[in-house]
Amino acid sequence: MDSHSDDASDAQTIGPFLINLWKHPLSVALSDLREASDYAREEGFPIPFNSAMDNAERLLKELHKITTLHLEVYPTPDGELAVHIPNGRGRSVVLLCGSNGSALCLANLESGHRRKKYPTADALPDKFMRQALDLSANRPTVR
Repeated sequence: MDSHSDDASDAQTIGPFLINLWKHPLSVALSDLREASDYAREEGFPIPFNSAMDNAERLLKELHKITTLHLEVYPTPDGELAVHIPNGRGRSVVLLCGSNGSALCLANLESGHRRKKYPTADALPDKFMRQALDLSANRPTVR
């Protein structure tokens, strides 16, 4: 009988961990976004403006529709929000959402580094970003 109660105790301890493993990737990224201001404050970084938070949230939802790659969100020392999309094979895409509404897309691919600057993030994700994500995921791109 004691071994059964130990199993129940283990299940209560392990249960939340297992639930976190199976959380929807978008919900994890959005949770990271909600915690970005607290993290910035702890690190002594400028707190990202609402415009950066709003752009990052909209882009996370759009990116989740077009890639299965993991989405990571964190503040930068410059007050931006970084949306990092690593593929685990040395390739990645980073989208920096600026506090002034601008964006910068950086792609680290086998063929080299590519970047594109945007005065506003309103039209993202665009063709450049989609191609970078496809190349990062090692998928052929549609032109």
